[in-house]
Amino acid sequence: MDATGGAKDSFGEGVFFALGVTMPVNTIPIAFTLALMFAISRVVKLYYGLKLDIAVSHLPGLRVPFQPTASLGAILPTTWWNPGLLFTWKWRNWLYQNFENETISVVSFITGIPALYTSNLEVARQVVGGGANSSFIKNEAVNKPFTPWGVNLSAAEGELWRKHRRILGAAFNNRLYEHVWNETLKAYRDMIACEGWSEDGWNNVPVAQALTFKVALLVLARCAFGFPFEWKESSKAPNSAMALPEALRNYADNSTLLIFFPWLFKLPFKSFKDATAAKQVLANFIKTSIADRKAAISESVEGVDQPKSDLFNLLVEANEKETGKFKLSDSGLVRSRPSMTIQNSTKYLPASMKQCRHFPSGYLLVREAKEDTTLIIPNPPGKEGSTIMPIPEGLEIMVDMTGLQHNPRYFDEPEKFKPSRWFGISNESEAFLGFSVDG
Repeated sequence: MDATGGAKDSFGEGVFFALGVTMPVNTIPIAFTLALMFAISRVVKLYYGLKLDIAVSHLPGLRVPFQPTASLGAILPTTWWNPGLLFTWKWRNWLYQNFENETISVVSFITGIPALYTSNLEVARQVVGGGANSSFIKNEAVNKPFTPWGVNLSAAEGELWRKHRRILGAAFNNRLYEHVWNETLKAYRDMIACEGWSEDGWNNVPVAQALTFKVALLVLARCAFGFPFEWKESSKAPNSAMALPEALRNYADNSTLLIFFPWLFKLPFKSFKDATAAKQVLANFIKTSIADRKAAISESVEGVDQPKSDLFNLLVEANEKETGKFKLSDSGLVRSRPSMTIQNSTKYLPASMKQCRHFPSGYLLVREAKEDTTLIIPNPPGKEGSTIMPIPEGLEIMVDMTGLQHNPRYFDEPEKFKPSRWFGISNESEAFLGFSVDG
């Protein structure tokens, strides 16, 4: 203690005052102890990781600090030491070739459980197919981003999945496809007129995505929900200060943060408050729409006052025809909003199929083994036969849709645009996997 009553420090030492008692503190041993404890915990984790390596039958693959789908692994960018959330896309041209296998393992030594990643269709069918008797189930934690409004078709399992699928199957019909086609044409013509292209014949578009996003938003809003959106006009929900297009765009931009970091939106920042308000505007509009559509459908007569052909209306209509256990609640209707497709009558269909192959609607299909089981894994191309691999309970299996669509076994020269690969093939072909694998 010096003359001023302060603490006298030397390298690695200090003085701690507590309840009037002066206690010398040596910070070096404390820091060393903490570092040693951390190192021991990592050694234990590594040992446990080696046991987990046994869980993946020593299958070649990545040994990384963080599992790519775990929080830290997903937040950090893709680097040589951290795959990141989108590594299956960024490394699509060499990931499986590097290990000379179509199924690889990913084992972390800090956070996350081990997983298998596969780009093989036969393995995918074993994991994703099988129905109620399957040994693989959807992982609730991984499906969290798909359930901000509740359980839906992509996250449902078993009997609940069949209920959602039954209603949605009836809603997707030719009326909807024709409606999508007509509304897409209308949105395109509105864009040409409102942007002044019909007068000048050309226009400067610095960022094309600004227009393509708006076209997609209009088609989605009109055909999925029946929102009365126009290219120039903004439609506001009743008793709402926020326009519906603005609410939809705002929620789309912030939905990931809302799902993974909901506490952020309690902070007093305008952008966070707007995102919360946008979600509430959409929720209120959809719930009101359900009641309105039910009333309109119940009052309609066959051949008279034909109901609208948007997906939301068709979904309510299909649900109203169901009875008993097959009928969804109103909240179930809110949750059952799948992605849209367009009519497949265009000479540029091969280009569309190429994009569906390169950019599948879901890039990972995640399943978890609910019991000890096995997988039959085909040997790499050029090697005949297959290997029976034991799968312990709790192991995650990731069906890599990007890797599958770039697998040379199914697509020769996968990066090239070759329209001929789509000519004369059936819609049931294995090439059409942009949206699903055996349900």
